[in-house]
Amino acid sequence: MTPGFEVTDSVMVRTSVVVRKSTWIMAGLMVFRGRQKNSPPLGLPFTASLADESSHHPRRVFMRITSARTSLLLLSAALMSAAGLGFTKAPSVRSASGPDQSLKTLMAGNARYIKGEAVSHNLPAARKGLAAGQAPFAAVVRCADSRVAPEIVFDQPLGELFVCAIAGNVPTTAVIASLEYAVAVLGSDLIVVMGHSACGAVDAAITHREDPAALPGNLPGLIDSIIVPCTMNCTPGDPKALPVAISCNAQEGIRRIMAQSSVISRAVGKGDVRIVAGVQDLGTGKFSLVGDSKKP
Repeated sequence: MTPGFEVTDSVMVRTSVVVRKSTWIMAGLMVFRGRQKNSPPLGLPFTASLADESSHHPRRVFMRITSARTSLLLLSAALMSAAGLGFTKAPSVRSASGPDQSLKTLMAGNARYIKGEAVSHNLPAARKGLAAGQAPFAAVVRCADSRVAPEIVFDQPLGELFVCAIAGNVPTTAVIASLEYAVAVLGSDLIVVMGHSACGAVDAAITHREDPAALPGNLPGLIDSIIVPCTMNCTPGDPKALPVAISCNAQEGIRRIMAQSSVISRAVGKGDVRIVAGVQDLGTGKFSLVGDSKKP
């Protein structure tokens, strides 16, 4: 995000109107004062007077108007500052350059979030640029749980993260296709498989590992992908079972993506893309890494 200046919309609207009106009034006065020695009768409309001088001395009129506008803008800024309506600099949080730096950017954002020192601003002025296109530096596969929000957890503004949400953060075929789009088309160089504490999908996989068909609708198919690799050795009722299975499931996401996507696996092999897995503690907000494609 490009650094800029943030002012409340209402202040900007009021100031813009005042500046536009006052600028032309000041410009007219300057032109009129410059014509006092050879001025036409006072009854001549001001617009006709200005048009007359513009036709004979266009450069002179242009310079006077430009000077007037500059002076008034400076005056407006000074008045706003004096009135306590000063500018707030919007900090840039985007410094990613390569997958390793992208990961550092996310982890630094998570550290700010934990401390309550988030700096990202989704400014109205940024919407126009985002409407024209996107270039997210990281793609995130997160659980659909309402308490998991990567943009907030990693303190990133709109447009920086390409997020896929699915119960249990399982990289299904559709999710992997979306990740391929992020990597091959949008240029994302980091993929994050984001699990979280107290995950209901993983808990259901532990509870129903012997009878997934007991779950309603299409859930058995989704839960099966968690049961086989991560819960068969768990003991239902063991308080340690859920955290272990959650970590396993996040790590399994890396393996699944690498195995099912030649596009991404080639990019990882060349060092252009990195895949990490982690778990967010819902109580503290801390995101802890549990897996990395660089350290199989």
